[in-house]
Amino acid sequence: MKSITKNNIRTSFYPLWQQYNRYKAYLLRYPKSGNGFEAISRAKMIEYNKVRIHGAKPIFCYNPFVNLFFNIYGNAIACCRSHTNVLGTYPNQSIKDIWFGGKINKMREHMIHNDLNMGCEYCKLQIESNRFHSLPSIHSEKFATDKHDVFPQILELELSNTCNLQCVMCSGRVSSSIRKHRENLPPIVSPYDDAFVDQLEEFIPHLKMICFYGGEPFLIDLYYKILNLVIKINPAIKIYVVTNGTVFNQKIANLLQSVYFMLSVSIDSLKPELFSQIRVGAKLDEVIENFKKFQKLTNGNTIISHTPMRLNWDETPDIINFCTQHNVRVGLSYVEGPAKFALWSFMPDKLDEVYKFYQNVQFESTANHYTAIYNIQVFNEWKEQVKFFRDNNRNILLSYKDINQSFNNSLIQVQLFYKRLYEIIPNNCITYEQAMSVIDYLVIKKPRIPVHLDMLNNIVSDMEDIIKKGTVVKAKQVLKDTNSFTEYLQQYLNEDLFWAKYY
Repeated sequence: MKSITKNNIRTSFYPLWQQYNRYKAYLLRYPKSGNGFEAISRAKMIEYNKVRIHGAKPIFCYNPFVNLFFNIYGNAIACCRSHTNVLGTYPNQSIKDIWFGGKINKMREHMIHNDLNMGCEYCKLQIESNRFHSLPSIHSEKFATDKHDVFPQILELELSNTCNLQCVMCSGRVSSSIRKHRENLPPIVSPYDDAFVDQLEEFIPHLKMICFYGGEPFLIDLYYKILNLVIKINPAIKIYVVTNGTVFNQKIANLLQSVYFMLSVSIDSLKPELFSQIRVGAKLDEVIENFKKFQKLTNGNTIISHTPMRLNWDETPDIINFCTQHNVRVGLSYVEGPAKFALWSFMPDKLDEVYKFYQNVQFESTANHYTAIYNIQVFNEWKEQVKFFRDNNRNILLSYKDINQSFNNSLIQVQLFYKRLYEIIPNNCITYEQAMSVIDYLVIKKPRIPVHLDMLNNIVSDMEDIIKKGTVVKAKQVLKDTNSFTEYLQQYLNEDLFWAKYY
C-alpha cells in the first residue's frame, strides 16, 4: 500500500486544484490599458492563468516586488531576462538603495498594470507564442505580493563568469573560458567584494530563496562565502543552483546535505559526441553520473535544463523521456542568440519539418505520471512555439511584396552610389566593373529572396553613410581587392542575421 505523504496528497488533489484555477482565470479582474500603460490582453492572461504553477492571479509578474537579480557587471535587474532595464548598479548604489529606489518602484507600477514595456521583451515573445512554462517569473509566483515596502524574498546572483566550458550557444559574458579562448578578450573584473557580502546580511533573514548562476557556480569562490553566511543566518532558506554538472566533490556533497538545495543540471544531448560538441569541455558520462549524485543528495530536488537548437532539436523528445524516466522535471531554455544556433533563424519550410516531427512524437508510458504530465506540457508549449516561429517567418517573407521590383530599385541605387563612391576613392582599389561583377556573381544570378534584397539595402546604407561623412577608410578596406569585397558582401548574405532583426 502506498504510504500517505504530503507529496502524495498534493499530487492527488492537483487535478481538482488545476480545474479550480481554470475557472478562476475567467473570474479575475485584470488591469486594462490606459493612463500611459499598455496591459497584456485579458485573453492572454486567461490562457496563462489556466496553467500557472502557483494558481491564477491578476498580475502577470511579481518579480519587481519579491526578486532582485545582480549580474556580472554589478547591475541590479528584476530577473534573468531583463538586462536592458537596469534598476541600479553596485557599488555606485547600495543593495538597500536599489531595492527601495525610484527606478524599481517605476517598474512595479508597470507590473501592477501588466505593462511589459520596461525591459520585458523576452516575456512578450513567450506570451505571444503561449509558451508559459519558460517565463522567468516562475520563481516569484510562490511569494506573490504587490507591496512596495517589504524586503525581497528571492535573490538571484550572477556575480562571476568563471566557467570551465565553452558551450557553443554561450558567450564570454557568462563563461570566462569563452572570453579567454574564443573571444580573446581580457577577464571581466567583478565589482563584487566583501562589502557586498556584508550588505547581504541585512537581506538574508527575509529571504525565502537564493539562486546562484554562473559561469559555473561550484567554481566561484565568492559563492561559498555567501552560502556559508546564508546557512548560518537563515538555514530554512531554499538554495537554487544552475550547474553544468561537471563539478562534484566532497565539499559540494556536504553543502547539499546541510540545507534545502534545488539544482538544475544542463543536458543538451544524450549522444556523447554531440553533447561534447555543444558543451565543449564536458563529457556526457561524467555529467550523467554527477546528475544522479545530485538527485540523491537533494532528495529528488534536481531538474534538467535542456536547450533545443539547430544542432539538437530532434533529440528534445528523447530528453523529455529521459527526464520522466528519472522522475525529474525538465526546463527548456530558449536560445535568444547567436542566431546561427537558434531555431527561429530557420526558413519556414525547415521549421515546418521540425513542427511535424514534434507532432508525431509518441512519449513512452511511465509510472511517474505527474512528472510525465508536466514534462509533456512543457514540450507541447515548445512545439507550439516552433509553430509560432514558422508562421511568423512565413509572414515576414510575405511582407516583402513585389520583391522583383524592390530588388531592381535597390540594384539601381547600389549602382548609382558606387559610381559616386568611385569619384572619391583612390585608383589602387578594384574597378567599378570588378565590384559589379562580384555583386552579379553573389546576388544577381541567385534567386531573388529577402535576404538578398536586404544585402543590397545594407550596401546602399553603408555607401550613403561613407559619402555623407566624406570618409573613405571603410571603402578602401572593402574595395582593395575582390577577396575583401566578397567577404564584405557575404557578411550581409547571412540568413541568421536576416531573421535576427525580427527576434
